[in-house]
Amino acid sequence: MSLLASLSDWLAKHITNISIAMVAATLFIYSAPINRFIQRQLRPLNFLVRLGLFILICSVGFGLAMAGGVAMTRHILLSIDRPLLAPVVVMIFVGIGFLAERKHHM
Repeated sequence: MSLLASLSDWLAKHITNISIAMVAATLFIYSAPINRFIQRQLRPLNFLVRLGLFILICSVGFGLAMAGGVAMTRHILLSIDRPLLAPVVVMIFVGIGFLAERKHHM
C-alpha cells in the first residue's frame, strides 16, 4: 500500500475531526465581519434587547453554522475517492491558510 493510500485511510478515520477543524477555521476567519454586520443591524435597539439578540444570534447562529457546516463538509469529504482524500484535505487547509493570510489572521 502506498504512503498516499495509507495517509488517506488514516484521514478517513478522523474525517469528523478534520471537518470540525475546517469549519471552525473558516468561521473564525469570517466571524469578525459577520459580528460587525449583526452589531450594525442591532444598534438602534435598546441595550438589553440588543444584548439578548446578539447573544442569541451569535450562539445559535454560529452553533447551527458549525453543526451544519461540519455535517456538510464531512459528507463532501467522504464522497471523495479514498486515494484522493489526502491531497484534497491538504489543499483545503492550504486554501484556508491563504484566506486567513488575506484576512490578516496570520
